[in-house]
Amino acid sequence: MENVYFDYQEERVKEIQDKGYEANPDEIVLFGHAILSEFNNEHYFPDVKIYNNAMYGATSRQLLYLHDYAVKLYKPKKLFLMVGTNDLNEKHGEHVAGHIHQGDVLDIAFNVNTLLSIFERNYHIEEIYIISPLPVGKNAVTNNRNNRSLWILGQEYKELALNFDGAVVKYINMHPEFLKDGELNPEYTTDGLHLNTMGYDKFASLLKPYIYE
Repeated sequence: MENVYFDYQEERVKEIQDKGYEANPDEIVLFGHAILSEFNNEHYFPDVKIYNNAMYGATSRQLLYLHDYAVKLYKPKKLFLMVGTNDLNEKHGEHVAGHIHQGDVLDIAFNVNTLLSIFERNYHIEEIYIISPLPVGKNAVTNNRNNRSLWILGQEYKELALNFDGAVVKYINMHPEFLKDGELNPEYTTDGLHLNTMGYDKFASLLKPYIYE
């Protein structure tokens, strides 16, 4: 199989796969990039069984390779998907696509639509939530990530959810809740890209209604 993962991701992929063979069906799965992988769901939702199968640095193309292990094995009833920011990082594109490539918003949306279709039609997941990309701050090492592209990507995700008639796929728009003066609110971030404790408190409060829905 083509190696689309960074070396630092390989152990995480194996961990997700191994855990999946013993997973209980009909639970909740988180699937996506670092914002989710660094989210302490056991702290915020101790009464809910959640499998956090997100991966640091993940791109939408990598998730297309990983979903058999991270989703299919787990047979979740509810899934939360958050991805796209890393696709806009040209360094990730160089590794995953084999050349310097800043991910195109429509390419990312196409990959995400493919994932949503697989989750709904092949895996028959009853509730699928796609979380908007968060803004970035001016102090972030963005590598071509920019808030205009991230906002447009969120609009594409919103349209994808509507195409599923809102019955199975729902869009969670967190972007404006983290925005201040056109960028990621510095109170919520460690580096302009990742979230700090206050940021995760906000993230959890926005996620809570959907976890218990």
